[in-house]
Amino acid sequence: DGLEDAGVGVYDPLKGESTAKSQRTRTSKSDRNTKRNVVVNQSLLVSGESGSGKTVTTKHCLRYLASLSQRNGKAASRGTLVRSSRPSLRNIVKAPSIRLSKSAPPLERGLSRRVSVSRGSGFSSMGSISEAQLESNRPSMDRRPSWILGSDIEVKILEANPILEAFGNARTVRNDNSSRFGKYIELFFSQKGSLIGATIETYLLEKVRLIHCEEGERNYHIFYEIMDGASEDELKEYLLDGYEKEDFKIINQSGTMDRRDCVDDQEEFDNLIESMSLLQFYPDQVRDIMRVSVSCMHALNLTFTAPSEDESDLDDANPHLQKFLSLMGLERK
Repeated sequence: DGLEDAGVGVYDPLKGESTAKSQRTRTSKSDRNTKRNVVVNQSLLVSGESGSGKTVTTKHCLRYLASLSQRNGKAASRGTLVRSSRPSLRNIVKAPSIRLSKSAPPLERGLSRRVSVSRGSGFSSMGSISEAQLESNRPSMDRRPSWILGSDIEVKILEANPILEAFGNARTVRNDNSSRFGKYIELFFSQKGSLIGATIETYLLEKVRLIHCEEGERNYHIFYEIMDGASEDELKEYLLDGYEKEDFKIINQSGTMDRRDCVDDQEEFDNLIESMSLLQFYPDQVRDIMRVSVSCMHALNLTFTAPSEDESDLDDANPHLQKFLSLMGLERK
């Protein structure tokens, strides 16, 4: 026989605070073994006010689960990697998984067991979910296999963070790396406890931040990272040569351009490109993403003229207009 502790936080609406209560129960060894062997979906909800540490907590959860997976993987396969451009759906349908969640209800994906993490509309996948997705990820001659099963998947899941943070995080009054979106992560495990895939859904991105930032805050990290981290050739390619951060309204409107947490935007840009490479983005995909990001910078600098009292038109004399059109592949008519 053995003792088990069960902890629960109870919220008192009158006092406006939570109190922790613990209940100790006696269970037999056979009961505990039965609980460990039950295959069930599991979820973890990470919530809290701004600046409370939701993003960092989610990172710690992912690192912990990834380290457990690597330990289980080494025990099962002695560290060997299995590579495949199209993993068999049969290897994943019965896979357990973990759900880490911030605010959205779990989305069932037809797997028998999950562990998912949800922290906060787009969809990215690092595992096998459906035949349709498998068909859309056929191997290509000019890139490495897009599906890597084995210990590489842990690294890929962790390396998704720099991408999500660059395009979805910003400095606020209370937090220098505040996630301005929700995140729902599903991790898929084999029956032996090895991590074999993941999906990440994002939603409720704070789009209004693109056109307005409060004093003391910053826009999304990507704009500052491009200006500080892009090479001279990249600045020319993205039509940013000769410009400073202060020249763009999307950056300068709040009067705040630095970070108080001592994170360097140039280093973060290097980490972003490295993460995209590790997750096997096509080079032209990376260029297109950067061009769209820079086009937003030029777009907010556009001005208008008034041919008459009830008409308006783009100001052709504004140098940002042609740059915006070129980056977006458009023509002025």
